[in-house]
Amino acid sequence: MVSFRGSFRHSIDGKGRLALPKPFRRITGVKGDGREPFVVLTKGFNGCVSAYTPDEWARFEERMLSDPYTDQAARDFMLEIADYTMDAWVDTVGRILIPSIHMELGGFEKNREIRVLGLYDHFELWNVERFDRIRAKAEDTFEERAKRVFGRRP
Repeated sequence: MVSFRGSFRHSIDGKGRLALPKPFRRITGVKGDGREPFVVLTKGFNGCVSAYTPDEWARFEERMLSDPYTDQAARDFMLEIADYTMDAWVDTVGRILIPSIHMELGGFEKNREIRVLGLYDHFELWNVERFDRIRAKAEDTFEERAKRVFGRRP
């Protein structure tokens, strides 16, 4: 399994490109030697942009497609996420071009810093101020959240 780990601050350049953190480039690869690596960008939770490798995106699609098309909530989710999903090719130096739809969705600006956060099976792109606000809003402690996450496992 792929494992994106770490939190990085990188800038989106004047052309809308983001240099992926070096550890993430090892996972995604860079263009060259006949390779055409890409990540799948889509709408994430809390106003971020999520990025998946092709293999992890295939797993995500499988989970989505396990719900019947007749379930309106599942269909609404699929319609919304499909509207924001596209491939971003990784160039020879490990950069991706952030499409304008994702720039707007994430609240990103050219020549500004964003947070690139590894979340194990994918990574997320965050507007720094939005990320800080979301983290500050947490009403309970780290320990209480850990109990909810790990306490429900067998």
